[in-house]
Amino acid sequence: MTTDRTKPTRKRRLPSWAVAIMGVYLAAVGGLVASVCVMRAFDVNAGTGTGTGAAEAMVLVIVVLTLPLSTPYYVAGSLGSSQGSGPEELAVGALSLNAALYYLGFFLLAVINVAIFRWIVISTRRRRAEAQSDS
Repeated sequence: MTTDRTKPTRKRRLPSWAVAIMGVYLAAVGGLVASVCVMRAFDVNAGTGTGTGAAEAMVLVIVVLTLPLSTPYYVAGSLGSSQGSGPEELAVGALSLNAALYYLGFFLLAVINVAIFRWIVISTRRRRAEAQSDS
């Protein structure tokens, strides 16, 4: 008794270029998030008179890297955020716990973007394989 099913292949496996892109992307966003957290925690720009310019520029780069998910997240975070931490709030240097969680949220958005990218690559490969088998 034979069935019309084919032997399952490795359709879930990503090509090496896709894995490399996802790794570089997550490393870049993770590095930027860590840099911003360290800059804010130790108030790196305080002595230079530039305020938080470098940290804000890095956050904008993170927003661009994690588009389109990060735009509403960034807007909501900037509307409700305060630069300093209150006396009752846990903080490391000048970085409050809420601010740290806010910045780590960008990394979560990057992980979601990677999952979406992975799904797109796998579904495209599946459709190509089905089209070739139909021909």
